[in-house]
Order: sequence, then structure tokens, then C-alpha cells
Amino acid sequence: TVDTAIDEAPIHAEYARSEAESSIKVSITELPLYDVPKLQQALGAPLRGLFAFNVDLTMPENLFAKAQGSISVECSSCTIGDGDSLLYIPGSSGLTAKGMTIPEIDLGTLQGKLVVAEGKATAEEFGTKSNDIEVVVSGDIGLQDPFSKTELNLVMKLLVTPSLQEKS
Repeated sequence: TVDTAIDEAPIHAEYARSEAESSIKVSITELPLYDVPKLQQALGAPLRGLFAFNVDLTMPENLFAKAQGSISVECSSCTIGDGDSLLYIPGSSGLTAKGMTIPEIDLGTLQGKLVVAEGKATAEEFGTKSNDIEVVVSGDIGLQDPFSKTELNLVMKLLVTPSLQEKS
């Protein structure tokens, strides 16, 4: 068990393992995204907002491929971009693979939940809607052992609103 904080954002983590199963619990609340440098480096463009992340997984036989539980994320008052920096979407192809400059976009409150059953994390109620953009994420993540072999099979649908189109 670990309890700590980054800029007063509480972080709690638990890991337990027996011969029969493992369990992982992680809770992060109100973490300012500007305090996550690897995220900024990966995306290139600034990402701001307050981040929350919760994981509650049980893994029978100590295998991710048999995991049960849930994963949830939330980013309140989220914005991305600044009109100058290039945005990179890790693992993308086409236009976004080389990066693109985007204006500051209000993402609103992004909320997502992944329900994990038999090693598959399925996106449920995952997205956001603001004056600038609507985002819906669907699909699943096939958890594998070792975890590094996990595959993300997610689709992101993006609607740029007329309001954002008029601004930029």
C-alpha cells in the first residue's frame, strides 16, 4: 500500500498477491495535468485540467488475461492545445502521426469507464461534450500477459462544433 500526493492531489495504490489471485487498486484525484511531464512530452501540445483515475482489478491466477473489475478516468475543466505547439497522438497514423497545430480546445469534462471482464476492458460511457468538441470513445482493450502485449482496440469519434470552426 502506498499513499502519497503530488501538489496536494492524493494518490493511493494497493497491490496484493496470493497463489490464487492478484489485486490492484489505484486512486488519483484532482491531479493537475500540467504536473504530468511525460504526458506533455508524449502529446507535444499542452493539456490542462484536473485528472482523476481509478483502477480496481482482480486477476484470477495472477493473470491480466483473466482480470475482472473497472477502470475509470475523468478530466474536469480540460483543455488541449495552444495554437503554437504540435499535437502528437501516440500510435496514430496519417495526418496526426506528423503532428498538427491545434488552437486551445475546451474539452469540458471528459469521463470514461472501462468495465473489465475476462481480461477485456470494454469502453462504456466514454467521452465528452463541450462548446468546442464532442468526443466518443468505443471499443476495448485486450489485456494480455505479460501486460506489455496488451492491445488497444479503441475508436475515437470526434465532432468539431461550428463554434470551434468559427474560432479557428
